[in-house]
Amino acid sequence: MASNEISVPIPKSLYNRILKVSEELGINDINEFIADLIRDSLNRVEGELSKGVKYSEEEIEEIRNRLKSLGYLE
Repeated sequence: MASNEISVPIPKSLYNRILKVSEELGINDINEFIADLIRDSLNRVEGELSKGVKYSEEEIEEIRNRLKSLGYLE
């Protein structure tokens, strides 16, 4: 692992989904594919925040539930 990289555990079920999609797309570098997915998602959220987009309580709760189901929140 390069010195500017960190290891982030993700649930096996999520990894398997990412692996399946990457195989269907013919992507060989799974780590770069995961980084691209995170980068794209982060860019979208940052763009919304910079435009002053506010999340409703319902949307925040939905995000929390997704993070819980992925094992990132208890």
